[in-house]
Amino acid sequence: MSAHVKQEQHLHSNLPKAFAYSMNDYCTDSLKTRLIALPDYESTIRDDPRALLTAIKTCVHENAHTQYPPITVSTQWDRLLKLKQAEDEDPPSYTKCFEQQLKTVKGYIGSTFTDGFAEQMPEYKAHAHKHDAGKIATLLDTHVADVDARKALADDLIDLLSHYKPKETKTQLDLKAQARSEFKTYLFLRSVSKAKYGSLLTTLQTQYSLGKEQYPDTIHKAVDILSQHRWDQNPSNQRKPNSNSCNSNSNHRSLGNDNRNLRWDFLRKRKSRNFLSSSRK
Repeated sequence: MSAHVKQEQHLHSNLPKAFAYSMNDYCTDSLKTRLIALPDYESTIRDDPRALLTAIKTCVHENAHTQYPPITVSTQWDRLLKLKQAEDEDPPSYTKCFEQQLKTVKGYIGSTFTDGFAEQMPEYKAHAHKHDAGKIATLLDTHVADVDARKALADDLIDLLSHYKPKETKTQLDLKAQARSEFKTYLFLRSVSKAKYGSLLTTLQTQYSLGKEQYPDTIHKAVDILSQHRWDQNPSNQRKPNSNSCNSNSNHRSLGNDNRNLRWDFLRKRKSRNFLSSSRK
């Protein structure tokens, strides 16, 4: 029990440090100003990192509400599409960053934006619920004696039902969920480092064009594939301007100059010896 109390005391004693770290290192000056101006900053938010995160979220959303909605949506989409994995970022860490931005986008447009695409798929249409005309005729035969009235009622019922969208089957719902997952996973894959995983992405597309679909359909599977892939090249070790080659060139120039100087010294000395020899004669 005493150990639990000590841990709790240690947690509470470090909350102000976590608050200061978040406030000073991750908040812009303008955001700090807005946070400090909140009425409950001193009483509730100060030194409480959890309350700080809630306040930051509130400030950000309030700022979004003052902006023209289409601008907000397009800005968040643009951030998602331009998101790129950093050179020193491993797949699991980058996944958190990607899913956070995707969650922000879904907050504005929902999570069913790919459903329209799924509804156009042949597989979806093939599993659509169909009204059972035979079952309708059987029910009418049981409850309506007049043949002409029965036929007219059957035609009216079938016409009426055709104007209503039938309830989706389980297979159709599964296809929509699969389309959402596949699209989300592809957005994730297109944003990973091309220097590290370019050959893997090319292989996936090549295999698909050959009728062998190997694209992962979940982000979890994508992370597993990326983690097992041997990098095409290490971005941190990419070739930089070769200082040695520059030194080598300067050394060659220096050696060339030294050789020319030696030749001139040799010629001067030789000329001097010839002059002295002729003088003695």
